[in-house]
Amino acid sequence: MASCNQHEPDLALVRQCLSGSNEAWNIFYRRFVRLVRTIVVRQPAIPREDVEDVSQSIFLALVKGLKDYDGTYALSKFVSVVAQRVCIGHYRQLSASKRTHEHHSVPELSADIPEGRVMTCTDASQEDRLTREELVVILKASLEQIGLRCRRLLELRYFEELPFAKISEMLGVKENTVTVQTKRCLEQLSHAYDRFIQRGVRK
Repeated sequence: MASCNQHEPDLALVRQCLSGSNEAWNIFYRRFVRLVRTIVVRQPAIPREDVEDVSQSIFLALVKGLKDYDGTYALSKFVSVVAQRVCIGHYRQLSASKRTHEHHSVPELSADIPEGRVMTCTDASQEDRLTREELVVILKASLEQIGLRCRRLLELRYFEELPFAKISEMLGVKENTVTVQTKRCLEQLSHAYDRFIQRGVRK
């Protein structure tokens, strides 16, 4: 488990946000808006026209829940967990609404996930029973399952938000190779995440 000191910059940003700094909140938003929108867009059960509303709901949830961040894990993982739980809540609202008005349910969020997703809400009923801490453990364990090279590649691309050209320069490989490897690593991460969600976390 990573030490809190490793994520001191994240903690410092959170403290500034909680102190009411508008500048800190702007930094927080700019840093994570792409990650949040990517997670929402990758959910097949969320209509395109709802993406912006769901994204805003996630940031509202983060405003309320940021006080729970303790620096044990990277802030990006905390944001991902909150984003997925909001996705689950939105899905359940859509499902309940359709059952009421159309008398049938919508597909589960895990059905026919397209390639290249970042994170998924695999089984809403199962995942809703998991605590935030358990979800963080699952995400961390999933990343550990895909190997060091894949883990580093995804961190560079999605956590540090570096372009493929910069990553290829850093790793000394062709840009097309980085693109292909990133896609494969995302698939590995998705499969690992799904396996952990399906069987739950053993304490």
